[in-house]
Amino acid sequence: MLDAIFLYNCDLDYKISDPIVDMAFSFFRETFERDSIKYQTKCEKNRANANKRWHANASKRNQTDANHADSDSDSGSDLKEAPKQ
Repeated sequence: MLDAIFLYNCDLDYKISDPIVDMAFSFFRETFERDSIKYQTKCEKNRANANKRWHANASKRNQTDANHADSDSDSGSDLKEAPKQ
């Protein structure tokens, strides 16, 4: 049965000759299929969210309006002289 589980998860052909082992394996196979569908759904959802974030960040970086430019208006007032020792 372990060989069949390994081969099934590697998408390789497997053969189970014992009907009792085949019945037990069917429960595992159903769980693997259900988990695979859940995993693929989650991956698609995460991929869509990542694309939304990427497009949102890309549009922020590509702004051409000068009012949105990142500027540092450091007047030097926050710079203090180092204390003399």
